[in-house]
Amino acid sequence: MKERLTAALFIVLALHLILSLVFILNPGSLMKTRISRIYRTYFASGPFFDSERIINSYSLYLSWKSNGEWSSPICPAKDNFARYNSRFNPTDIYRSRFDRTLYQGLILKPGQTADGITKDKEFQQLKRYLSDRYVPREADSICLLITRKKSQDFKTSLDTLYRIIQ
Repeated sequence: MKERLTAALFIVLALHLILSLVFILNPGSLMKTRISRIYRTYFASGPFFDSERIINSYSLYLSWKSNGEWSSPICPAKDNFARYNSRFNPTDIYRSRFDRTLYQGLILKPGQTADGITKDKEFQQLKRYLSDRYVPREADSICLLITRKKSQDFKTSLDTLYRIIQ
């Protein structure tokens, strides 16, 4: 009985290693198959090799105007991530992921324009969330700055995608 269990576990481990190597060395292979979807969803350890996520990194900076002066910009997602690393409270990492998901879902829409983004329902929800969560009540204006950091071929560039003052 023990030998059968050991053999079965060895076979499962070997299959896992073979599939991992196939997806690492040739990510496009077996892309549309059911095995690929199940394996990537339940067994792969993450989307570490998605080139779009490695090349482009988006950030949202928030500042507000109070008593005639603008505050120093904050980056809520990065600040929550740093807070998680300093005190290991899981709510900080979940809040960081939530913040990032809110603005990336908005800016990564196909065909999104600077003019259209402020009219979007999701933008209004993002602005309301950020105002309620991070901006003091006495603030009369907020500024959202969304940037893209592109790292490719050992070069890094930083672009401002949107600067919205309301």
